[in-house]
Amino acid sequence: MLDAALEPLRYSQLNPSDYGMWLEKGYDPAELERYLSAVKLSLSSDSIVMDLRVGDGKNGMRWVGDQVKGHLQVFSLGRLGNKPDDGCH
Repeated sequence: MLDAALEPLRYSQLNPSDYGMWLEKGYDPAELERYLSAVKLSLSSDSIVMDLRVGDGKNGMRWVGDQVKGHLQVFSLGRLGNKPDDGCH
């Protein structure tokens, strides 16, 4: 059975010498090299999306939302010349 919580997230996890680890976790031997090659290509992209897994989902997502909101506010204030109290938050 595939351990869906384990996916390669670093180049060091894509070495052919580590294929045994992925097979033990349930990855299909016939598809493993193709899958890991696709992951490697994705990790080298300028536009990357990572799967975020957090043990305490609500608090984790709240933290992520706060971080994004803060960055958007700073971007908005700097780009538009707005003041924090002018209703643009």
